[in-house]
Amino acid sequence: MAESYENQFNAELFKKYEICKKILIPKEVYFTMIENIKAAAGAGGTKNRHGYYLLSKFEILQCGDVEKLIKKRATQDEDPVYYVCIEDTYDVVKRAHTATGHGGSWSIKTT
Repeated sequence: MAESYENQFNAELFKKYEICKKILIPKEVYFTMIENIKAAAGAGGTKNRHGYYLLSKFEILQCGDVEKLIKKRATQDEDPVYYVCIEDTYDVVKRAHTATGHGGSWSIKTT
């Protein structure tokens, strides 16, 4: 049953993505952006306009062997703001929901 909620949630996000492609990021676009940022950062000589744009808006945060796309920070002391692909959004929202104590129907204990 939980999987049907996840599928329905993802389907709605993909519908919204088809309407406006600026806010939501599918997994393939997410990883393409990471590769483009790495290529633009590694290009010593010439960068194209899109490369400059990506480097001005995004950073790549290395978490072990996983690379995460984050918002460009003014200083390294700032907390990172993570970008999440559409396919992982349900898991992130569910994890945040249960972490705030809204995990189940019997989560409140009476004494």
